[in-house]
Amino acid sequence: MIKMSRKKILGYISAIIGILLVLAPKFITPVCPPMENGMFMKCHWMGNMTIGIGAVILVLAIILIVVKDSKISLGLSISNIAIGILEILNTQVLIGGCMKADMACRAITIPFCTLLSGILVLVNIYYCMKERHS
Repeated sequence: MIKMSRKKILGYISAIIGILLVLAPKFITPVCPPMENGMFMKCHWMGNMTIGIGAVILVLAIILIVVKDSKISLGLSISNIAIGILEILNTQVLIGGCMKADMACRAITIPFCTLLSGILVLVNIYYCMKERHS
């Protein structure tokens, strides 16, 4: 049986969340398409920011997996908490989605990305608490 450290498990969970956030706005849970006149709705820009945030999470997760120093791992975990909160704010406050609740972005994309970000924040808080006491 393979035994993985908490740090590596956190790194893999964070990497999966990062990949899902990169793919969500375009492929998994697409945001609304452009309007008939070709203009994008604000959820398009929220989706672009989500892709960027997901890419940052993925890069930090890869660093977390390969780094050896526990203090650096703790710092990366703290930064993942901040980035997860940023993504929640992106979907809920900063940019957000379309006005109508039945639009694709409000019905599917925003809840999916908010859930992933919430999981990211919670697992990183758990890691920080465990590492602080060990």
